[in-house]
Amino acid sequence: MEKISGITYKLDVDSQENMEDLLYAYGIHNLEVIRNAVTLDSTFMLTVEGDRFTQTSQTGDWKESFSYRLGEPFDQVAYNGVKIRSVITALGPTTHCHVQDYEDGLQMRIEKCFSPEKLVLTLTLKDIVARREYLAVNK
Repeated sequence: MEKISGITYKLDVDSQENMEDLLYAYGIHNLEVIRNAVTLDSTFMLTVEGDRFTQTSQTGDWKESFSYRLGEPFDQVAYNGVKIRSVITALGPTTHCHVQDYEDGLQMRIEKCFSPEKLVLTLTLKDIVARREYLAVNK
């Protein structure tokens, strides 16, 4: 993972699959909000320091940053203020699995597959699987 540390990835808007359906299943029913969420500029960066990871992402004006160690649960707050209990594990040398348990009972699984060229996110909520690709902008 050290070779991808500090790379900034930018969302390839055209690469998205099923994001609108996933956001609707999440509880966002305003079509304008959904359209904005899938078309706004979005960036993602992971830094690695020993066994500690820091993820920083930004979509539009909303910015989030959190640190974690693999396998250790931690708390997050979603953009809409909903509390999330998360744990991230390694599925392989360049793939992390982020499981988010929301206070309302929903659970989302986000598989993050990193390479120096791109980041592929596969998001699963209920029976909906969505995909987003981010391209490296500063290898």
